[in-house]
Amino acid sequence: MKQHFLSASLLGCLTLVMFLFPASAALAFAGKIQFAAGEAKIVNDKKIERAAIKGETLEQGDSIITGASGSVQVTLADGGLLAVRPNTQMRIDAYVYSGKADDKNNKSFFSLAKGTFRSITGAIGQNNKDGYKVSTPGATMGIRGTDHEPAYFLPLPPGFPLPPGAPPPGTYDRVNRGQTFIQTPFGIITINPNQVGFAPLGGGTPHILPNVPAFYSKSPKPSSTQKTSTNGQGSGGANTGTTITNSGGTNTDTTITSTSSSTITPTSNILSTTETTTIGLTSTSSGSVSTNTALTSTTIATTTTTTTTTTTTTPTTPAFQPPGSAPIGSGVVGTFISVLAGPTTGSTYLTAPPPTQSISLGPQYELTAIFDGSLPTLPTFEFKSGTSALTDQGTFTFADGARVDWGRWTPGYIVLNGGVPTASLGDFHYIVSTDITPPSFFTSGALTGSVPYFYIGGTTPTDLIGSLATLNSASLNVDFTTQTVNLAISATAGQTMLSGTASGTISAFIDPATGIFGTTPTVAGLPSTALRSNGLFVGPTASGAITSFDIRDTLGNGAIGTAVFKR
Repeated sequence: MKQHFLSASLLGCLTLVMFLFPASAALAFAGKIQFAAGEAKIVNDKKIERAAIKGETLEQGDSIITGASGSVQVTLADGGLLAVRPNTQMRIDAYVYSGKADDKNNKSFFSLAKGTFRSITGAIGQNNKDGYKVSTPGATMGIRGTDHEPAYFLPLPPGFPLPPGAPPPGTYDRVNRGQTFIQTPFGIITINPNQVGFAPLGGGTPHILPNVPAFYSKSPKPSSTQKTSTNGQGSGGANTGTTITNSGGTNTDTTITSTSSSTITPTSNILSTTETTTIGLTSTSSGSVSTNTALTSTTIATTTTTTTTTTTTTPTTPAFQPPGSAPIGSGVVGTFISVLAGPTTGSTYLTAPPPTQSISLGPQYELTAIFDGSLPTLPTFEFKSGTSALTDQGTFTFADGARVDWGRWTPGYIVLNGGVPTASLGDFHYIVSTDITPPSFFTSGALTGSVPYFYIGGTTPTDLIGSLATLNSASLNVDFTTQTVNLAISATAGQTMLSGTASGTISAFIDPATGIFGTTPTVAGLPSTALRSNGLFVGPTASGAITSFDIRDTLGNGAIGTAVFKR
């Protein structure tokens, strides 16, 4: 009897959704928001933000981001339901529903950058289980059932102990009804009702936890009942369905019912709750308009592919050895936002072949991975594009043929320090070139005197939560006689103007473990600022330079980005 109610409920959802989403629009839209509360927004692939409000249409490529008080409930085009909980960031990677439940081309792929949500699958999950997937930076979840609750907890930076009672970082999935699985490069585990599967970050076979973690305590638990429909007038008999109840907060759900000849009237607040469970960390992603087309990169493993689709690939081996590396003599500079530790700048100059070092590039010269293991006693600069989207791309070719390419990866990437994941949110800015000036050039005496370098391009800066900032000016001066570098940056983040300089030797500037740094004193009551940068020179005779920058004041305002200079 329980299965009868479950099937009826899903049919009711599907009937309701076909009313809300005509067949002509089914391929264009992923779903509609039925309920939203608190801090919640939608960000598309071009980083255009809009409010998460009832009735808002969601499309493939949209990210749902909630704050500490936010929650969003979505009815998907195939009748599926999503309940996105507080402090969560998830993305609709790919969504296709033709309106025919048995169409094998239907698919619903989601990625979870942090937090947790609940998913009750619709026609796609019921008829094409391979067409449903949830990915996190460390694992992939598939279904053999209908109702589950994926969760992903971010890693902590080195030196930050796990707070007492906090769940270990990694991927979790709780099954309420049906069956799911978690798969990683280390194995696969099947999860049955009332079980929670867990895949730890950094390795280890997925396994079933002995107890349900405390953070699931406020999750709504389903129960099957029989009711007379309040959604419409049934001419073929009483409607039956499933009521979703909430054991951890006030329930405002509406029963979804179906009958063979009833007209279903849209209802509101499907799966809506007033949960206040805190999952993960507060979001550091907030964006604005970019004029470039977004790309999505597949997860790095033994093969690295960048395509214009949003489908991610499950890693096949645990080793992080991306193939197709740029040649020795290539380099990259970059800066990213760490959720807990703030912005970080870094650089990599390839002097050894994989697997010691590698830089992976996609078909448009976009950076897809960095692995720099050349400094075993110091933090290394490592990166995987993961499930993030690429925007703000640009390229420049110098007169000597040296080429530089830049871009900005939005949330979903993974950054490692010494092999330990430290961030997967915020923005990752980079500039990469296969024509880095060798360090021996600077001691050859080929260039002397003070040489100005002029700004010619780079990524648009973002502030410390990922919103677009403005670069007011950037200049670089190199004295080849004294072997010193001076970088000056002025940027505006929000309403705050930030100006600073950083100086140091050429050897420190191009050293990935050092970089250059400078502070400006407090003047006329204005806060002091600090500027940090890592850089590399480009071309056989240092015709250009690429730099990252991280400028912050003592009040917590800041901007990060990358810049290209030409002499």
